[in-house]
Amino acid sequence: MSGPDHRRAEALLALGRPRDAVALLETVPDDGAPGVAHLRLRGRALRASGRVFDAEAAFREALSLAPGEPGLRADLAATLHAQGRHEEALVHAQEACALQPDVYAWHGLRGVIADVLGRRAEAAAAFAQACALAPGDAEVRVLLGWHGLQAEQPAVAEGAFRAALGLAPGHAEALHGLARARLAQGDWEQARGVWLDALAVDPRLRDAALDRARTFGTARWRFVRALAGTSRAVSLGLGALAGGVLAGFAAAPGALLLGGSFLCLAAAPPLARRAVSGRWM
Repeated sequence: MSGPDHRRAEALLALGRPRDAVALLETVPDDGAPGVAHLRLRGRALRASGRVFDAEAAFREALSLAPGEPGLRADLAATLHAQGRHEEALVHAQEACALQPDVYAWHGLRGVIADVLGRRAEAAAAFAQACALAPGDAEVRVLLGWHGLQAEQPAVAEGAFRAALGLAPGHAEALHGLARARLAQGDWEQARGVWLDALAVDPRLRDAALDRARTFGTARWRFVRALAGTSRAVSLGLGALAGGVLAGFAAAPGALLLGGSFLCLAAAPPLARRAVSGRWM
């Protein structure tokens, strides 16, 4: 395939028209087999169009021609990751990083895959390496932030998302992540404000937990949030107390009223937890 055809296919892919790029690249010339560059571009177009198994075949054919090419390893890793074959994907991502350790995007990919597999230490190391290689890249900080949330380290996540916003103010996914980090730390009101900022940038964002924060993240719901945070032991204790009052003082005139009051107090925290957690929505 000629150079201009490759450039046209790359342009179609960049414009979000992967199917058109695939159609163009499938017109293989008659004077020989497709080369590595053609197969790699075709694999990327196939993956972008959702044909991840055809993309895998293209990348594997390219690797048979250039087995030491780290970029092809990374492409194959991303494709296997898209298929849900995370163990295999991680092996190829590790190989890509070992072959060419100065490409930050490949360390980021390794971190994402390791996180899916629950390998938090490897993911953290990969994201740290990516951040060191690309100190001015906001996307890597966003990945590090989501890693922090998955590792239940919301303060670490918040720092990463704030760093991303320092590099790219108004970054929708960084705002999204920062809202989640604030919510994980119990700051419903700030989480609500940041989430509204994220939706103002990109209204297509979806997050059920933060949508609940839009409702319950205002001052008038503070009492309900406080009830939701009450321990289950307190609720059980109040319930037991109510039962004791009703059983032990059934003949007393105020026993029913007193016991019923304790029952209401015992039921309030579970009801608040259900409302705030969205189990009624």
